[in-house]
Amino acid sequence: MRFTSVIMLFAGLACTGHVGAADTLAKIKANGEIRLGYFAASAPFSFVGADKSPQGYSVELCQRIAAGVQRELALKQLKTTWVELGLGDRIEAVRS
Repeated sequence: MRFTSVIMLFAGLACTGHVGAADTLAKIKANGEIRLGYFAASAPFSFVGADKSPQGYSVELCQRIAAGVQRELALKQLKTTWVELGLGDRIEAVRS
C-alpha cells in the first residue's frame, strides 16, 4: 500500500491535480505505454550510456516506478518510451 501511495504521489506531481493523475494512469493502462523523460548530460542522475540508452540514478528510479505502475494497473506488459529532454522543454513535457 505504501508503494502505491508513492506512485500516486509521483503521478499527481506530474499532473495538475488528483483528477489529472487518474487520467494519466487511465491513459497508461489504455495504451500500455509509459513515457519517461531524462536529461542526457546530468550524470550521475541521467545520461546516455555506451549502448545509447538512458542510465543513471534517476533512470533507475523511474524504471522502478514504471514497474510499480505496471503491477498496480495489472498490465502483462508496459512499454517504456524514453524521451530526451532539455532544460527548456521539461515543463511542457510534463504537461503533455
